[in-house]
Amino acid sequence: QSHKSQVDVICVESICTDVKVLHANMLQKIASSPDYQKMLQEDAIADLTIRMANYEKVYQEVEDEEDLVYVKVVNIAKKVIA
Repeated sequence: QSHKSQVDVICVESICTDVKVLHANMLQKIASSPDYQKMLQEDAIADLTIRMANYEKVYQEVEDEEDLVYVKVVNIAKKVIA
């Protein structure tokens, strides 16, 4: 007897453009990441800002035309697209 299991995949995309939320997230990352333990806060924020800019250069946002099941959360649920 053969059992086939089917796995359905749903993509969850979170986009944040709210400067206050981004700054709060950066401070949380700095406080909890070993990468930033010995850095000054200003230097750590500068490093994270550069990292984010590099990610933004290559990131491809999910589009409706794609054949994907997805949920897009914008600015921490101020807008949810499904």
